[in-house]
Amino acid sequence: MKIGIVTPAPPRSRYGNRLTAVRWAGILRRLGHRASIIQAYEGEAYGLLVALHARRSYPSIRRFHLDHPECPLLVALTGTDLYKDLPGSRRARQSLELATRLIVLQPKASEALPPHLLPLSSGVRVLHLGAAMDEAMARRARAEMRVNPRYLWLGEQPHWRVQQILRSSKLCVLSSKLEGGANVVSEAIVAGVPLLVSRIPGSMGLLGESYSGYFRVGDTKGLAQLLRRTETDPSLLSKLRSHCRKLVPLFDPGGEKTAWDRLLQELI
Repeated sequence: MKIGIVTPAPPRSRYGNRLTAVRWAGILRRLGHRASIIQAYEGEAYGLLVALHARRSYPSIRRFHLDHPECPLLVALTGTDLYKDLPGSRRARQSLELATRLIVLQPKASEALPPHLLPLSSGVRVLHLGAAMDEAMARRARAEMRVNPRYLWLGEQPHWRVQQILRSSKLCVLSSKLEGGANVVSEAIVAGVPLLVSRIPGSMGLLGESYSGYFRVGDTKGLAQLLRRTETDPSLLSKLRSHCRKLVPLFDPGGEKTAWDRLLQELI
């Protein structure tokens, strides 16, 4: 396998991370692989990437993940990562989320890691419905399925199958950045399934300002926390259901027909 090892430390320097990269490259070569040490990933065709330093190597980590979502990505956590950067650096934390595996150099390192979005004890499973907008998104979804046992992308499904899956689910998640008034919101409400939705005007207009199931756009951690709360706090799930139940009359097909009739009568 062709393997890249990213370390920001310059060649021939005596920095600890550079020495670690050199040692690992030697081990990988003795195991029969082709290992190269680089300061940054710039699009090379590696089958695996090892990146030292979660924050400083973030651009390389992100680009490799986007270029090769199907390939393993290992992030080795340095002392600076663990004891300086992780608490305050969003880039460092994002590197952890993109990694297939994390490498630590001593057992107590795990104590400095932020808690994962969902604990192993969680029973949350995500069924993702809908066609990918482009092939890159499809590759990312397939790659996520290979490393995340909680996630299953089912792609585009006929309407009857969508309805069937919706009715069998405990929650519906709409994580859109932009919506005018999504059909899935009304369909979930009519099916008796509460929603967790990104806080955007198009969804807030349907669900109301006081709804308890909002998370910030792009806030994966916030969504995970909401999923965990609904799983462990029956009162929150009950509150969401009660709120959605009160909205059912708003989505009566007869009401929509009446509204169209009134509009046409005004125009005619």
